[in-house]
Amino acid sequence: LDMLPRIKEIIGVHPYIIKSMWTDGKIRDTVLNSLINKEGSVFNQLKNESLFLKAKLDREARTVYWENLLKMVDLDGKEIDVPLDVCPDVLLSLSKEVD
Repeated sequence: LDMLPRIKEIIGVHPYIIKSMWTDGKIRDTVLNSLINKEGSVFNQLKNESLFLKAKLDREARTVYWENLLKMVDLDGKEIDVPLDVCPDVLLSLSKEVD
């Protein structure tokens, strides 16, 4: 079963675009405007450029995330901060190969 390519390394982060190397050896620009500007989206907070620029790579899940942007209630009923991440398949669908 062939898996879809995943992000291997973030090369650069610019407002609403993440340039990265993928597991298939290709470099892609992933443009996240549509995700960020969708009305009522949890990603709306990434319109804040300085926040967007803090994107990190989750090496295990092979996706992009931002630390502590969501709240969740843990099993003890305590509210905790959790990361906001993007499904790797969505990242791939929003990306274009660059030379």
